[in-house]
Amino acid sequence: MLDDYEKGAKFEQPDAKDVLVRVDEDTFPEAFRPDGRERLERLHTDVETLAQAGALRVVRQRVRGGGERMELRLGAAEVTRAYAVAVAHGYRPLRAVLDELLTEATRLLAAAAVAPQAPTWWLQYLGRVQDAARSADLRLIGIATRSRLKLDWPEVRDALTAANHFSRTVDAWARHESERLFGDSKRLSVIKARVTGILRAADPRWGSDSDQVEPCEPNDVLEAYGVRRRPATLICAGAVPMRVGTGGERTYQLADFHPVATLPSGWGVALANGVLDAGIQVVTTIENEYPFLSYIEEAGGPTGLGTRRELVVYTGGFLSEPLLDVLARIAAEGGNSVAFRHWGDADPDGLSIWWQLRCRVRRPVEIYRTTAEWVERAAIRDGKALNTREERLLRAHIGRFAAEPNPAATDLQQATALAETVLKLRMKLEQERQ
Repeated sequence: MLDDYEKGAKFEQPDAKDVLVRVDEDTFPEAFRPDGRERLERLHTDVETLAQAGALRVVRQRVRGGGERMELRLGAAEVTRAYAVAVAHGYRPLRAVLDELLTEATRLLAAAAVAPQAPTWWLQYLGRVQDAARSADLRLIGIATRSRLKLDWPEVRDALTAANHFSRTVDAWARHESERLFGDSKRLSVIKARVTGILRAADPRWGSDSDQVEPCEPNDVLEAYGVRRRPATLICAGAVPMRVGTGGERTYQLADFHPVATLPSGWGVALANGVLDAGIQVVTTIENEYPFLSYIEEAGGPTGLGTRRELVVYTGGFLSEPLLDVLARIAAEGGNSVAFRHWGDADPDGLSIWWQLRCRVRRPVEIYRTTAEWVERAAIRDGKALNTREERLLRAHIGRFAAEPNPAATDLQQATALAETVLKLRMKLEQERQ
């Protein structure tokens, strides 16, 4: 009965409706079985004891044909005594957990308020968590039902701790940060979905009215805050000179790495400078590994790409921060002499990756190969059905594209047509189909 009371919309309100439980064979089947006489007697004894303690009320109603129906009621007048009895038997009230949430949010807010580089959006979020704890509205921390908070509180607490730390952005390995925060190098991997859910709820960069994207993978979100799970590398192919070293005293040729180069992220500036020096005219980013490798082979390897003055870059899904920095530098310094295009999956997340790239380079990025026209043709061979999240993300994309200052731009029209086609067919296609 207390569980039902805690689920109610009027939880802790003086006008909360009574929680009703009938004493019958539907609610207590074992007590009403032919051999359940002793259980039924114990049930009546327990009900009487609780009623005398003021933990519930007993209402008896006569029914047709003789006999009576017994109904148990728990209302605002009985809640305090009911909790006292239940706690004595090991029950944990929801308010006790909510108070722990309030205490934790208050502690984190006090520490964050004096911490260097604490973002305003995080301070505001913790303030909203305090209000959520007082009102028992747990949607802000990703809890669908109040009963889940009791079960998941240790994870929620640790997720708040991690999100608080990452909100200021770090530059560290995931397992190292997990060990520092929790004394357990694997704890972050267990709770990362909760951590990223909190960060997305708190940080306006992920909002529906933002120009950012919505990565489906928690690891992609964590990387945006500097949490690394693998070495940051730049995987690309082409014919570009790269001068590295303190004074650029060593020169490497990208074309010497066959079929592709896996460069340390520290070579990002050298790569960007080399692209500009080589007069690269087209930068093609490719989402998945097999299309990336096959495209380079089709082009005649790094030498063939050099002849075409093209750089090909593997994104591996969402682009890492070091890669985004390189491409943004090329776009900023190369001006209109360098064109960008992206070949990704024809699905909501493929469009998210394209949008992530477009927002960072601040210029049009052509939708390459996986166009709306290609989807119409390829869908004849069937694809994978969209889920609800993907349909919602497609609609959000269409709204974002329409809200751009120049929605008639060719690439925005391409992206809108692709999103509308995938949504119309309710089917997504991977780039490997080509």
